[in-house]
Amino acid sequence: MMGRALDIAKRVVGISFYTLMLVSTSTAFAATVPIQIIPKYNMSKYDAVIKQLYQHPASHADSIAARVAFDSAFFMGKPYQKFPLGEGPNADFDKNPLYRTDAFDCMTYVNTVIALANANNLQEFQRVFKLLSYENGQVAFVARNHFVTGDWNENNAKSGYIKDITASIKNTNGLSPVRYAVTTIDRPNWYRMMLPDRVRVFSYPGDEQAAQLLNALRAQASTVKAQRVATPYIPISALYDAAGQPNMQLFNQIPSGAIIEIVRPNWDLTRYIGTHINVSHLGFVFRTPQGLVFREASLDSNRITDLSLTTYLRQFIGTSVGGINVEQVF
Repeated sequence: MMGRALDIAKRVVGISFYTLMLVSTSTAFAATVPIQIIPKYNMSKYDAVIKQLYQHPASHADSIAARVAFDSAFFMGKPYQKFPLGEGPNADFDKNPLYRTDAFDCMTYVNTVIALANANNLQEFQRVFKLLSYENGQVAFVARNHFVTGDWNENNAKSGYIKDITASIKNTNGLSPVRYAVTTIDRPNWYRMMLPDRVRVFSYPGDEQAAQLLNALRAQASTVKAQRVATPYIPISALYDAAGQPNMQLFNQIPSGAIIEIVRPNWDLTRYIGTHINVSHLGFVFRTPQGLVFREASLDSNRITDLSLTTYLRQFIGTSVGGINVEQVF
């Protein structure tokens, strides 16, 4: 059972977002404090890719859905990487790049695409990316939208970049099958359980300073509060019949270019990260000649990839996944 629990936790780390990390809550250190050492980087290589993308006419399409389709496909095949972003080289805790174009996890992929679609040049992209990634665009670890529900959905809905349309999707009787996943995001405990590898620096500063950095990060628990959240979702039981066939009445109402969030109601990850969560993964949906496609930064494929949405969701019948939340992009 322990091995299976760890395997589940590792998958959670991979498929979710910035927040998730593994197993130990101990503050005891070995000979060195195991903070993460990252390679130095040059943002100019990422900026060059973004400038190249904006040279293509499709990146300036009138339709936001068309922009999202083009911008998301631009990165097809790029590798999956856990926790690829931070607050830049001058950050206190995470010196990973603020944005990048060579590797993504599911949340950073969605953020990057929406920022690209809502801008027409590098400078606009940088501004929008900060607004999408941080509350009020304030670049700081504590202001980062770490949680999909509780942070990212709410803040970006207020900013007008997304809108929750889950409850607008109706069955043949004109009724919404929506349910609500209710949980408490325990931000203080999440900070208290931070592992050393959440501190990311270019060179090891010595045991004493490494311990100070980790303790300072954990001390952010005093600056945040727990929050009760309710996430609407369309149940898997409504999306598929008893034979596992998709209910196209519902699927056909999902707009192309929308965000699909995988909802696991009140998912108990306190043992691993100190809190429950409601959403474990997210990506885009598109209408294609082959049908509905789910485009994601995939842990299973280790890259940005497309797969059939109905086939992808069918695997969750009878699992801890409750259903999907649908966010339209603006």
